[in-house]
Amino acid sequence: MSRRGFTLVELLVVLAIIGVLVALLLPAVQSARASARRIKCASNLRQLGLGVLQFVDVHDGHWPHLAGHVSHLPPGVNPQDVSWIETIAPFMENVDEIRVCPEHNDILEGRLRFSRQSTDTSGRTIDDGDNRAIGLTSYLLNGYLREPSQKPPGAPPPVIAAWQASNEGVVDNFNKLLSTHDTIVAIEATTWAVVANYDHAHTFEWFSPANLARNDDERAVWRRVAGDPEDANFPGELAADRHQSTTANYLYADGSVRAISADQVAEWCDTGFNFVMPPQ
Repeated sequence: MSRRGFTLVELLVVLAIIGVLVALLLPAVQSARASARRIKCASNLRQLGLGVLQFVDVHDGHWPHLAGHVSHLPPGVNPQDVSWIETIAPFMENVDEIRVCPEHNDILEGRLRFSRQSTDTSGRTIDDGDNRAIGLTSYLLNGYLREPSQKPPGAPPPVIAAWQASNEGVVDNFNKLLSTHDTIVAIEATTWAVVANYDHAHTFEWFSPANLARNDDERAVWRRVAGDPEDANFPGELAADRHQSTTANYLYADGSVRAISADQVAEWCDTGFNFVMPPQ
């Protein structure tokens, strides 16, 4: 009795069908993985939010320090050692497991290629040599949630004006918030913003009068917030489309985390709605 096997044509047809199925399934698999990373990022923010709420409860409502706005550090204390992610670490089981978004590859891959012995151009130590970025995190605190900036002594009028503008809308204590549900505590940030500011975004500059005045023609607010990929002079601070090129996660003062689309943020910027200023 003869045995009939596959012909070459039949084998090629089967391989072609398998190839088509793989091509159809691959985008779905990639999308599922991206969704899983977004969910992991949201989980990170929720846990960090719990740490912030515990911190403010213990410290009479005061926010974690913003490294770039700590005016009087004890001798020998580096700014990155008192960044917000470090100051809430005692309230977390392992803050190093949740300080970085799984989509933030620039931070994940080699912690920006710095070591404990090396510093950036500002003299800031970035990494302790154990793959742990001191002070660095994918999530920056809202710059409105801090102590008001101190008036520069003897400063000229333009500097005084900038100082006053930076304090407008600042809420220095959790207990002074009018609506925790509507107050953004932390955002997903670009690598540029993380390296430049350590732990906070200059949200109080996003909707400045100068940006708003140029908004109709240049989309100045959007460029200040999320940057301009065609202009290196506008790197931006907010990673508005980090997840699946459409959304980012935001931590609110009530502990909730919301995914907001980049399109929604762009609309707010275009209309001049300051979505990061706490309700006044």
